[in-house]
Amino acid sequence: MRIELDYLELQNFKGIDSFRLNLGGQPADVMGKNGTGKTTLADAFYWLITDTNADNNGNFNPLSDKSRNDINDKMPAIVEAGMFIGSKSYKFKKVFCKKFLQKKGGVDYTFTGHTTEYFIDDVPLKKSEYMEKLNGFFNLEVFRTLSDVKYFCAVASADYRRKILLQLAGETDDDKIFEENLELAPVKELIREKSVEECKRLFNSKKLNSEKEMKELPIRIDTILQTLSDTGEYSIEAIDKLIEQTKKRLKLKRAAAAPDVAAIEHERKLAERRHNINRIEHEIERHDMTIESDSQRLIYTQKAIERLDTKIQKNIEERQALKKELDQAHGETLDTDANRCKLCGQFLPGEKLVEMIEAFKRNKNQCIGKINKRGKDLFNTFNQLTAEKAKKETEKKELKALMKEVAGKIELLKERLSRESSMDPDNGDFGDSGDDAEIIAVESDLARLEKRRYAIELSEKNRSILDHLKRRQKEVAGEYETAVKTLYLLDEYRQHKYRLIEESVNRHFKMTRWSLFETRINQTVHSICEATCNDIAFKSDLNTGAKINVGLDCINALSKYFNLRVPVFVDNAESVTEFIPTDSQVIKLTAVKRLKNLKVQINGE
Repeated sequence: MRIELDYLELQNFKGIDSFRLNLGGQPADVMGKNGTGKTTLADAFYWLITDTNADNNGNFNPLSDKSRNDINDKMPAIVEAGMFIGSKSYKFKKVFCKKFLQKKGGVDYTFTGHTTEYFIDDVPLKKSEYMEKLNGFFNLEVFRTLSDVKYFCAVASADYRRKILLQLAGETDDDKIFEENLELAPVKELIREKSVEECKRLFNSKKLNSEKEMKELPIRIDTILQTLSDTGEYSIEAIDKLIEQTKKRLKLKRAAAAPDVAAIEHERKLAERRHNINRIEHEIERHDMTIESDSQRLIYTQKAIERLDTKIQKNIEERQALKKELDQAHGETLDTDANRCKLCGQFLPGEKLVEMIEAFKRNKNQCIGKINKRGKDLFNTFNQLTAEKAKKETEKKELKALMKEVAGKIELLKERLSRESSMDPDNGDFGDSGDDAEIIAVESDLARLEKRRYAIELSEKNRSILDHLKRRQKEVAGEYETAVKTLYLLDEYRQHKYRLIEESVNRHFKMTRWSLFETRINQTVHSICEATCNDIAFKSDLNTGAKINVGLDCINALSKYFNLRVPVFVDNAESVTEFIPTDSQVIKLTAVKRLKNLKVQINGE
């Protein structure tokens, strides 16, 4: 659909008392020196349609500065436009009126504000009805996008630009990515089930868990190694046979000695005491191993706390430096000589000065915004670090309490061991016969064998644990390697996908190139939406003429996408030596020093 401007008529609008721009739907060049009202025409057109001026300012007042609150000047500001929309002609009109109130019994009027009246084809409408009818013809933001060369690249939000450009690009062909990059095959099925971001979060979690386990496993292995003892040539089966043989010898010796009842009771008590002593010694040994293991964990936890302290201190220093940078940014002011030409020293034109001031404010606000965002990120990181440190401090406290508790148990066991070792089972005297000496020797052998069996059993159990930990160490290394490789492939896939999206977007433009994604130093990818021309950023270093042509290039591409052509106002048209072709109705506003009044030249005449 085509929308063309037939005429634009202004009355008492800003500095123009009365002017009618007759176009008949044709492109034109409106010429005049600075201050003759070229930009005012664009202000009037955009105010009529979008309720803002040419700079997209919603606080725009259509009256001239002199007459805004002058009670003697009650003339309203009127803008009327005839437009061809498709095959029909429509007339749009807005009247900006002053409101005055006469007090009871008085003759004077008091200015109380403004009101706006709306008309379509001379039919008066409420504002909501007027805007609803306009939206019935076209989407207002799309209209602004297709009629203002500055809007899409410099004024519209990055989210809006991205949304439109991604719609323009359409769907990318994932199969093509995998066909051209066979090394990405391992992640093909992953991204069919989950999004790339979900996959990255999943494998980042696996990577972190593997890293943590890889740090803990050597400590656990070293702890187990310290508990291993030399068991000699005996196995559990061999030592069990020796124990069984010794028990038979002891039984034969006791039978041969045929002691009386008192002697048998004495031997039972001795055997019970030896059993208690062995059990206590084993308990002490087990608790000693627990303390050794906890000591290693305590060392590891303390080192983790020290690392967190270093990170926290660095975070504090960075935030302090950022605070100074923020104060400096807030205090930055525009150079008082900024409105003078650096070459000739003369004052710049008012429009250029305004543009320079707006650019300064915009850059300052962007700088402050970036600093605030960085500060917020640092503060969030600080909270995470302090929370993690608090958790580690709690672990450290719990470990110390546990070690203290186990040490207390060991002291109690040692006291029991001392009592058991010094205790006399009874005061009976059963002689010192040779048989008794042999029995005692066999009993001693049996006790040594049982203690050795416990040591062998414990050692074999620990060796089994050690073998499991070593196998797990290899498994974790493999899991870590898989996670790292998968993350790399996901990043590679994402880079290829983003490249295809950008290529698909940029195919619709002749001179504009869009950057939609940015990879930061930490390899995270952030969504952006920045226009460039010949590798020069639109918002920073591109000259005015190139910005206008880039804007027209965007209007051409988006007009084709929306299937809509609308009138385009181009201010500062004198900055462009050669305009790119466009099928829209273009009204160029050109500064010509010798023309004291506006001159309209219809293209082709």
